[in-house]
Amino acid sequence: KTVNINGGGTLQLSNSDALGWGGSATARIVMQGDTQADAVLELGNRQTFNTTIEMKGRAAVCQLAGSQSNGAIDAYGGSITVSGTDNLLAVPVRMRQAMTITVAQNGELTFDGGVYAQNSYSNKLTKAGAGLLTLAGGGHQYTASPVDISAGTLAVDGLKDSSLKIGSFDGAV
Repeated sequence: KTVNINGGGTLQLSNSDALGWGGSATARIVMQGDTQADAVLELGNRQTFNTTIEMKGRAAVCQLAGSQSNGAIDAYGGSITVSGTDNLLAVPVRMRQAMTITVAQNGELTFDGGVYAQNSYSNKLTKAGAGLLTLAGGGHQYTASPVDISAGTLAVDGLKDSSLKIGSFDGAV
């Protein structure tokens, strides 16, 4: 199953929803903005996540405006695949299982929501692909451990009070 969000389109999930349609590993959310507008996924509550999000340029995952609770992703596996530039992930991710973020050659993703590991779970974050993943500050923490960099570049910008650990790496930091 696939949900497509195109330029100017917004998908709002205001309740505690399950992204993955019953745990189906083949579920996908495909986001691609255009020169006129971004493609946006707005989260109003914590979302159970077991799917693939494809961000293909000018795509943003953010908190639902005016939401009384913090939008967040509870990651039970799944992956994020990025191509194109100007992609933003601005919600906290609570890792309950290992997760991979793949950023393609010339792709860029700014991760500005924090990654919080759940200690009783396998919580390794892997950065794959030749592109750039930036972990941005903004008062957020990155406590997933370790972060493995299998390719490309991981940039760290303004993190405070974080216990970011680099596991293995074949790319650049």
